[in-house]
Amino acid sequence: MFQSGEYFGELSLIDGKRTSAAVGVTKDSTLALISKENFFSILHTQNKILDNLLNTLCMRIRGSLETIQMFSQTQANKRLFMFFNKLATQYGTDAPNGTALNIRLTHNELANMTGLARQTITKVMDEWKAEGVIIIHSGKFIHLTEKFFKLPLE
Repeated sequence: MFQSGEYFGELSLIDGKRTSAAVGVTKDSTLALISKENFFSILHTQNKILDNLLNTLCMRIRGSLETIQMFSQTQANKRLFMFFNKLATQYGTDAPNGTALNIRLTHNELANMTGLARQTITKVMDEWKAEGVIIIHSGKFIHLTEKFFKLPLE
């Protein structure tokens, strides 16, 4: 999921290969297109943009490695724990007794992002709610309590 000011499609501009990615928006957005020629012209003349691109590529590679680690977990609670930790880094804000995830996700969306069945997501989250590990606000906003960060899962 991208935020305002972020970009995508740079790999195709760099290596000329197509990527089988789909992009959708959840609110009104403005998108800009750039040709390969203009892209390389900017990279060769604007060192700050090149530095930002390299940093972004490194972040995405690290994110991909984290995702591979997450998918290698066979226990659903460990996989969901790793995913929520990743969301906490990207979308979390300090809240009383923990971290609030400032992103709305359905159980189906969580299942798609973790490779788990929706029913498994519901089961783990229901267990965590009962134990006070997470709190669900306004139907879909997730609050990770201090207990979440002390789970003996890692």
